[in-house]
Amino acid sequence: MGRGATLTPAKQQQGLDQAAQNSALQTRSQLGGALIPNLVAGLNSPGYDQATKNAINNTSLGALKSSYDSARQRAMNSAAATRNSAALIPGMDQMAQQEAAGMANQTANNQIQFANNAQQQEAQARAYLAQLYGDQTGLFGAGAGAGANTAGTLAKGTPPSFSFGWTPKGPSVGYQV
Repeated sequence: MGRGATLTPAKQQQGLDQAAQNSALQTRSQLGGALIPNLVAGLNSPGYDQATKNAINNTSLGALKSSYDSARQRAMNSAAATRNSAALIPGMDQMAQQEAAGMANQTANNQIQFANNAQQQEAQARAYLAQLYGDQTGLFGAGAGAGANTAGTLAKGTPPSFSFGWTPKGPSVGYQV
């Protein structure tokens, strides 16, 4: 600055705004550096790991199989007690068909549960990213010519959530719908 020149209030405010933006950017960078690897893992997550899927399948299908085994045993005990096995074979065939249908339905339900879990983990990671960067993209988007809701689009399709962010005038707290 030249001799005798003074800062105007607008220039002072601009300098304060720039300092606040730099501070917020540094804070977000530090937070992002710690959280981003976990969030990326959540975005790329296949849902449950294979051991958990196996345990869920074994538990649900095992319970179903056990109930049909018990019914088969009762039918055989009844045929042995009455010494009449005429209805045993058709009954066993019908039970086998019902068991196969039940196992197929349970397997399909398990697969739906696995897919829903993977989508839920991805949606949570997207929501956390949106919370980390917030809907206020003045630090990242406005300076680069991006829209005002660039980071908020990461949360598209997620449930409403509480958010925070930074504006040139300071912290911003909001509720995302």
